[in-house]
Amino acid sequence: MRRPELSADGAGAEVQVFPVQARDFALTQASAQGYGDCLATFAGLPEVSFVDYQEASTEVDRLLSAEHGSLVHGEGVSVRPPAALGSWRISEGDKEFLSVHGLPSVPHADTLLRIGALFQSSSGPEYAGQGWSGYVIGQYGDVKIVVHETSGSVFAVPDVREMAPALAHVHPDGIQDELINCRVVTFVDFCWRWYWLALILVYQRDRADRPKLLLGKP
Repeated sequence: MRRPELSADGAGAEVQVFPVQARDFALTQASAQGYGDCLATFAGLPEVSFVDYQEASTEVDRLLSAEHGSLVHGEGVSVRPPAALGSWRISEGDKEFLSVHGLPSVPHADTLLRIGALFQSSSGPEYAGQGWSGYVIGQYGDVKIVVHETSGSVFAVPDVREMAPALAHVHPDGIQDELINCRVVTFVDFCWRWYWLALILVYQRDRADRPKLLLGKP
């Protein structure tokens, strides 16, 4: 059987399934916003075609090992940074990579599953706190993705730092900024690979749940 290819808009694509272990891994992402909301985001995409494990494994390997440029395709799928990028105090290599590839265009309702572009328009850092400043480039749920000025390291910066009383002991000083990656180039590459892999995981989870729903099981 010919291996189907993923397309940016889903047209003509067949999304392949994962083995049970990978399906379970997807729960840590999809359950965060309520699985039904995740599925609604992809309502316009085609139905899943079930294939054997080997074909699914091959497709995953392809996405993980593909040359980066082949992952960025399809009209409207990529958001490029503004012209102000030229004034940002990050390396020229990071600037060029961001300018060429951008970050995925992801609907707000989907940002609890995939990282989406949210580039600041100004030339100076829009984030300043916890002893450092940086440039906002993306969003993941209620977390902003910020590039450290000068070092180019990528951080997750929460919009809300207070914990619920029952969980206050986990973060007694509130939720802190967290380092995601030390290089913009590596972070952007990850975002694009996860952009496509997430579609496979979501569909796999959906189809795995259908028999349970038909039988009235949780």
